[in-house]
Amino acid sequence: MPCFRLFSKLLYFIFFCMKAKDPRIQFIFSYFFVNGRAVI
Repeated sequence: MPCFRLFSKLLYFIFFCMKAKDPRIQFIFSYFFVNGRAVI
Protein backbone atom coordinates (compact mmCIF):
# COMPACT_ATOMS: atom_id res chain seq x y z
CA MET A 1 0.00 0.00 0.00
CA PRO A 2 1.60 3.30 -1.06
CA CYS A 3 -0.51 5.20 1.48
CA PHE A 4 0.71 3.08 4.37
CA ARG A 5 4.33 3.40 3.28
CA LEU A 6 3.98 7.16 3.10
CA PHE A 7 2.36 7.19 6.54
CA SER A 8 5.04 4.99 8.11
CA LYS A 9 7.82 7.06 6.55
CA LEU A 10 6.21 10.21 7.90
CA LEU A 11 6.06 8.68 11.38
CA TYR A 12 9.66 7.53 11.07
CA PHE A 13 10.75 11.03 10.00
CA ILE A 14 8.95 12.61 12.96
CA PHE A 15 10.52 10.06 15.31
CA PHE A 16 13.97 10.72 13.84
CA CYS A 17 13.53 14.47 14.33
CA MET A 18 12.70 13.87 17.98
CA LYS A 19 16.12 12.17 18.30
CA ALA A 20 14.94 9.74 20.95
CA LYS A 21 17.91 8.13 22.68
CA ASP A 22 15.94 5.38 24.42
CA PRO A 23 16.98 2.10 22.70
CA ARG A 24 13.66 0.49 23.64
CA ILE A 25 11.73 3.20 21.81
CA GLN A 26 14.08 2.94 18.83
CA PHE A 27 13.60 -0.83 18.71
CA ILE A 28 9.81 -0.63 18.96
CA PHE A 29 9.62 2.07 16.31
CA SER A 30 12.04 0.36 13.95
CA TYR A 31 10.06 -2.86 14.40
CA PHE A 32 6.88 -0.97 13.53
CA PHE A 33 8.56 0.64 10.54
CA VAL A 34 9.86 -2.66 9.17
CA ASN A 35 6.88 -4.84 10.08
CA GLY A 36 4.16 -2.21 9.92
CA ARG A 37 1.74 -4.42 8.02
CA ALA A 38 1.98 -7.06 10.74
CA VAL A 39 1.42 -4.50 13.49
CA ILE A 40 -1.59 -2.82 11.90
